[in-house]
Amino acid sequence: MDILFRYKDEFNEDINAWDTGKVTSMVAMFNGCKKYNQPLNNWNMENVAAFNLMFYNAYVFNQPLGDWKVLSAKDFTSTFENAKAFNQDLCAWNTVPSFPYSTGVFANTFANTNCTYKGKPTIGPDYKGPFCASYCRAGDSASPSKSPMTTLF
Repeated sequence: MDILFRYKDEFNEDINAWDTGKVTSMVAMFNGCKKYNQPLNNWNMENVAAFNLMFYNAYVFNQPLGDWKVLSAKDFTSTFENAKAFNQDLCAWNTVPSFPYSTGVFANTFANTNCTYKGKPTIGPDYKGPFCASYCRAGDSASPSKSPMTTLF
C-alpha cells in the first residue's frame, strides 16, 4: 500500500473497514494528505514492517492508533513527521516483545507534531518508550480510546 494516497491533498474518506491483514508495507501511504483525519483503528497491522513516512505531512491527522498490533514493525522513520495535529498515546505499542528500539528506526518519528515528547524511545528498567507521551509505564497496554494520555503524567 506504499504511496497509495501520496499527495492527495483533498483525500479524507473513511477506509477503516479495509482488510489490511496481508499488507507488509505502508511507506508514505498518506504522505501529503493534508486533510486526512479518519479513524484507522480497525486495521490489522500485524504483518506491516515498514511504517516510514506513513503520515508525513498529513497535517491534521490525529486519530487513535494504540490498538494496532505492530508485531512485525521494523521502521518508523518519519512516520508522523509534520503531522502537526498528531498527539495520540501509543504506549500500547511498547508491549511488542521484539520492538525495534534502535535509533535509526525512530529518526524524526514525532518531529513537528503536537506530541508531548518528540524524541526517540528509550529503554529503562521500568518503562519502554516514549511513544508521543512523556513516557510509558512498564506493561502499559492502555490504548488512547480507553485511557487519555494525560493519565501518564
